[in-house]
Amino acid sequence: MGKGRFSAKGRVVRVTAFCGVLAGSAALVGAAASGTGAYFSDSHTGTIQVSTGHIRVAPTSSLSLNYSGLLPGDYQTNTITYQAQPSSGTEDIWMVFPSSGGYQKFTGAPTDTGGGGLGRYGFFQVKGVHGLGFVSGNLAYPRSTDKTPAVCATNANGDGGSATTAANKTNPPPPYCPVPQAILLGSNLPGGYNGSATVTFGYTGLLTGPQDAPSTPLVGFQIVATQHGIAPGDPNNSGPGPFGGQQGS
Repeated sequence: MGKGRFSAKGRVVRVTAFCGVLAGSAALVGAAASGTGAYFSDSHTGTIQVSTGHIRVAPTSSLSLNYSGLLPGDYQTNTITYQAQPSSGTEDIWMVFPSSGGYQKFTGAPTDTGGGGLGRYGFFQVKGVHGLGFVSGNLAYPRSTDKTPAVCATNANGDGGSATTAANKTNPPPPYCPVPQAILLGSNLPGGYNGSATVTFGYTGLLTGPQDAPSTPLVGFQIVATQHGIAPGDPNNSGPGPFGGQQGS
């Protein structure tokens, strides 16, 4: 009897232990599955492809602006037309005067080498399509000897100036108003946009000669397209333009 009781008790212990092992194994399996985050998946391979676009402008009129037979106080106007051609987005169009194109002789200081610009003898105006423009009746920078020169105001787009011209050679000169090297003609223009700008030039009443002077190039300029909001002189801008930027052909 003692031996049978012992055997029954042993079976109970063994069964209980076996059930505990099963429970522990199930817990381990569950923990393993939960820890690995098992899931189904599918994948496909792709690529990232990159290409660059362009900023371009195409002049649709001649860029040779001729002012012929001018008399003192006789101002003439020429029109430039162009088409904006960005590959996407929008662009700005500028009229730019490179330093190598006779800029100092056109609008330099009176003490500059080579004549120092037209000063009070020249009148110049540019009007684009963005609503503002530039005008000057004294195409010169101040003399280095001027202590408190009157200078016209222009903004970063080349807008501003002063249309005041000199009445004679003895009165104080009108405000010094040099032509900016970059003047905005059109802003935020989409591809295919056809724009225009008027460029007015003449000699003021101070001019007394020479008469019948032959036509000669006065100053060189370029029509330059840039990304919208980027000026031609931006140091991060790149391209074949005088300060950077893509010149139209």
